Amino acid sequence: MSIKSVKLPIFVSLTKPDSYDRIFLPFFRNAQIYEQRTFSLDYRWIIDSKDTLVQFLNSGGKIRLLVDLELSETDYALVTENDELAIETILRKEIFEPFKRNVPYHEQWAIRYLYHLLDQDIIDLRIEMHPKGSFTHDPVIFLTENKDTILFHGGFFESSRLNYLDVFVSWDQRDLLRINAYRQIFENEWKNKDPRSRTITLPKSLKAEIKSEKEAYNPYFYLLENKQKYRMKPAQQDAIDHLAANGWKGLFCLPIEANQMSLSMFMCDQFILTEPRTVTLIVVPNYHALREWEGFIQSKYPDKPLYSFQTAEEARNSNLSDKIRVKLKEDFIVTITTYQVFADANFQTLLRRSKNTFFYIFDECFLFGSQAILKPIKLADNSARIGFTSTPISWLPIAKKEIFMSTFGPQIWEIPLTDVLGQTLDNYHYQVHLSELIISEYSQYKQLTQLIQTTKSED
Repeated sequence: MSIKSVKLPIFVSLTKPDSYDRIFLPFFRNAQIYEQRTFSLDYRWIIDSKDTLVQFLNSGGKIRLLVDLELSETDYALVTENDELAIETILRKEIFEPFKRNVPYHEQWAIRYLYHLLDQDIIDLRIEMHPKGSFTHDPVIFLTENKDTILFHGGFFESSRLNYLDVFVSWDQRDLLRINAYRQIFENEWKNKDPRSRTITLPKSLKAEIKSEKEAYNPYFYLLENKQKYRMKPAQQDAIDHLAANGWKGLFCLPIEANQMSLSMFMCDQFILTEPRTVTLIVVPNYHALREWEGFIQSKYPDKPLYSFQTAEEARNSNLSDKIRVKLKEDFIVTITTYQVFADANFQTLLRRSKNTFFYIFDECFLFGSQAILKPIKLADNSARIGFTSTPISWLPIAKKEIFMSTFGPQIWEIPLTDVLGQTLDNYHYQVHLSELIISEYSQYKQLTQLIQTTKSED
């Protein structure tokens, strides 16, 4: 979509929380050059731009960022004297120290990612310095695609007495005059041609510091991958939104082969945006399911640490305990095991040593309700808990239903088998003990559920 193909409003309200997402991001995604004058170095726009920024960069987009900095007469005199040590001290005090102050842990990746963009010259950063009170400029954002430009006069994240932004487009002749005027001012500042100010690039010492702290990781890459490669469905996003609203706890009643694996990892991708350093622990009914999960995880996250245990002894002989007993360096790691190993007392002890958040995924979680499983385990507090079952919750015995509800919370999403079959099965509790099936029986069961899913999609 060309930025010229959509009719823009003449102003954007800042009082509406969706203005940035609904109006600005679609044009940012399709622009080739992003240019902005701002009054501070900020990382929030990276988080709020979500996967739009990834798309912009994947298309070869470039960013020019001009930070307007007011200084005291004394500090500005040091700048005009080219005192390099004083300039570095001023930039640290006025820009970089406030920028990194009181940043929540789950947002620190955005600072490191901004440093990555700076180090790779994807963002060209310049600082315009002038005496306090000498003159003022407004924040502006230019989005350019070929010869077309959109100007947002104001800033989405700047403090302002106004609650709206003016919008100008280059294909309107009157707007073009405004854009050219603001552009000339911006270019004069950028090229250090404004006699009232001094514009500089970052000193070498600050560039070296940025290089040492940079990191190319951006969690929104996974969200974009979900949309493009794995074709995430709107209904799945709706289910995840309900799960997040319920504190990341919930039950999902789905037939086998109803894309539980992809849905689970879509959930994980969004969970780690607020809770990095997460151990994603997937508990499965049997070895066959374990191998299927392994294959999917290795395909979707080829660079992520993956721990897979068929026996408790394998878990004891691994380095998982050493890995999770300290804060993870990664945003998340994945561990897969069976219910039998999960209930092992030694494995439970290993898990209790973790200093990280847990994201539990229980595949065919009806097994979770057995006494053999319940007795030794204790799920971590403040953890995400997802339970998948092909057994309709209404068919479960009351005791097991209560266990499910207390552990996982309410049912979030259901594709009912009763609807598929066109009949109700009162007085019959559908209990398929997958952990006891041999491979041929398991394959037959999967064929049945695939047929059910096909029938459902044709309704």
